[in-house]
Amino acid sequence: MSRAGSFQMAHLALTLIVLISFHSGLLAVSRQRCETIFAPHSGDEYTCMNAREVRFLCGVNSCSSDGLKWADFIFKNCQEYTSENTLTNNFEDIHVEEFATVVLPNRRFLTAKKLGTNTWFRCTWSKQSPFNAHRPTCDSCRPDP
Repeated sequence: MSRAGSFQMAHLALTLIVLISFHSGLLAVSRQRCETIFAPHSGDEYTCMNAREVRFLCGVNSCSSDGLKWADFIFKNCQEYTSENTLTNNFEDIHVEEFATVVLPNRRFLTAKKLGTNTWFRCTWSKQSPFNAHRPTCDSCRPDP
C-alpha cells in the first residue's frame, strides 16, 4: 500500500473514532430530577422534564424519591377531578402513573393520574405542607431526541 493510501486509511480510522466518541457523548446517561413532567413514553421509559424544561427519556426503574422506588411513590391528600375536569370533594393518597406541574402566580399544584386508572387528581403543596413538592430523580436518563 502506498504512503497516500496508508495516510487515508489512518485518517479514516481516526475520523470514525472521533465520530463514534462524539455520538456516544451525545447519548450519555445522566441523572435528572423530573420537576415539570413525568409520563410514560414507551416500554419502561418515561418522559422527564427537568426544572430547565429540558426533556429526557428515563428508565423508570432508575427513578426514586425520598428513598422510595417510583412504584412506591405517592402524593398525599389529592383532590379528584370529574370527567368534566371539575374538582370533587374526594381526597386520596395516590400512587402516580404520571404528573404535570402547574405553577401560577399565586398557587402551584400538579395534576396527577392515579396508577392503573383514568382518574386525575390535583395535588397541592405549600411551605407549611411541602410533602407533594417532592419529585422523582432518575439515574438513567438520555436526551429526548
